Amino acid sequence: MGQGAEDAGFYEMEYNPYDYEESHGYTVWTGRDGVTYNVSDMSERHLKNSIKIVGRLAAAATFSCEEDEWNDWIDVFEEQLYTLQRNSLKKDIEKRKETKTTEKTVQRGAKVDLVCWCGKQYSARKADLKRGWAKSCCKSHAAIKRDYGRPDPKTLEGKNYKEALK
Repeated sequence: MGQGAEDAGFYEMEYNPYDYEESHGYTVWTGRDGVTYNVSDMSERHLKNSIKIVGRLAAAATFSCEEDEWNDWIDVFEEQLYTLQRNSLKKDIEKRKETKTTEKTVQRGAKVDLVCWCGKQYSARKADLKRGWAKSCCKSHAAIKRDYGRPDPKTLEGKNYKEALK
């Protein structure tokens, strides 16, 4: 970008850090304090703030070429923001998949193999037995046991279930 009168025989160049060539092809952003940032290294918050600032500069531009330059910067920032958000979404999906597979493999509490009063074998958690639950193979047998007084379950060796809890 230049300033001056060409008809006077001279043309004075003005340094613009946001120009395409000066900013290495819209890859380096110069902050207000003069610090340069690679657009690919900017955080999501930094990109959003830069888009707001550049939008205000584009609205206040007096020449159409300046407005076009600022709009090009907005496009660059929005593209990088989209890339960051897409990568973040991919990482979240991978984390969810990892946690789902680990949750399925984790087993809750130690179990004891028991025999119901009806003769069916089943597994019950020790914590449930300590609470007074899991004394039958199913809910209907638990109701019959409660109403008609069937015996407590036995271990596979024929011992009382309370001995298996120790």
